[in-house]
Amino acid sequence: MSRRVFAALLLLASIILALVWTGVHMSFAYVRSQTVAAGEVRRDPISLPRGQATRLAVQIGMTGGSLNLAGGAAHLLDGYVESNSAWLHPVITYTESGRLGILTLAHRDLAELGRIANTAAHTATWDVQLSSSLPIANLEVSVGADRSTVDLRDLQIQTARVDMVGGDLVVNLAQTWDHNVDVRLTGISGELTVHLPAKMGVIVYTEQVFGQVATEGLRPLPGATGRFANAAYRQTPTTLTISADMALGSIRLVVD
Repeated sequence: MSRRVFAALLLLASIILALVWTGVHMSFAYVRSQTVAAGEVRRDPISLPRGQATRLAVQIGMTGGSLNLAGGAAHLLDGYVESNSAWLHPVITYTESGRLGILTLAHRDLAELGRIANTAAHTATWDVQLSSSLPIANLEVSVGADRSTVDLRDLQIQTARVDMVGGDLVVNLAQTWDHNVDVRLTGISGELTVHLPAKMGVIVYTEQVFGQVATEGLRPLPGATGRFANAAYRQTPTTLTISADMALGSIRLVVD
């Protein structure tokens, strides 16, 4: 078995185990008598003032709807939530440890709410903007099976990870950062589109069990399969390094 196939199968096994754990965890909600029913769609603003932190660690878990993430917030965080479900409304927590600000947005624990009545009727869109002026030492994002957009061009990211369950995910990295950036993208299924910069060196490592990888503006690197680079790779002082792993589905890499 080749190293590439072994790594891909290992990724698939890890994802399956994670889904099994999630299913077992969520099943506990069904022993409660309370029922969480979908209501009228509400649009609620969200905002968080900037504290004393000089850098951030951000974790966003949005697996039950659509996420639109970008920079440009006037505060630490701005945006709105459009939802008809108490389950899908985010719980926002923020703490500071020294100069590090720790920001988390996540669904409420389903086990605390009770049963979901007609799950398909529960909808939500999170439109989230983060501050463009604060460095983000680590960004972790999880999205579900809907259509989501993660636009990181106006964010001072250093390392980022985006995990998708399915659906369509667009990740925009078409920015020329003045420092090295590492991004990991993983998916169970669906379509992943990644926009890349032309003026910053880019190298992409891909792993896939079933599906295809399509590229525009990248060249395959000699040696192991699944490695690609743009024309600026090794020609610029900084590099964007991407690992893109997909179990089932397609990966599209586009140099803008």
